[in-house]
Amino acid sequence: MRIIWNNERFEAEFSEFQTDLESVKSAGFRTDGPPGWTWHTQRVACLNYLRKNRPKSGLIITEVALQKFNQLNEKAEQKAALKKQFQEANKKAKKQSKDPEISGLTELVIPEGKIWISREDLSPSKEFVGTFTRPEPPKECCMICDDPIYFYEHLICLWCEKESENSC
Repeated sequence: MRIIWNNERFEAEFSEFQTDLESVKSAGFRTDGPPGWTWHTQRVACLNYLRKNRPKSGLIITEVALQKFNQLNEKAEQKAALKKQFQEANKKAKKQSKDPEISGLTELVIPEGKIWISREDLSPSKEFVGTFTRPEPPKECCMICDDPIYFYEHLICLWCEKESENSC
């Protein structure tokens, strides 16, 4: 089997059709379908799988494809290392978030003999103060009902417009 670089993807050319086809399918290559039946991939993981599980006919890669493979393989290894670091940091963060001193969360304790929790059982907390201010209504008004007219309405509001259409 020969691997070439063509149009931003790796393509496989078979020497022994049946064995090469099985290897390419198990590696994760995809086909364009008829009439060309070109087997291709853009993933480096597929090529690494072929390197480990070589087909019986052998594996040859062109110079251009090898250069692209080396570039993409280096990026994939860096990405895998970053992903591993992220997962480890994520595990640490989850462990720390359960600690009430770090997270600021308090444990909920239900008093004995009670079925539900009332406001008196909870610790005092900050009162919520809303910061939303309602925008001013538009100055223009409907000619029929004197409701405000917004930018998507013209001279009369949508309700009056629909009512006038229904009455006709």
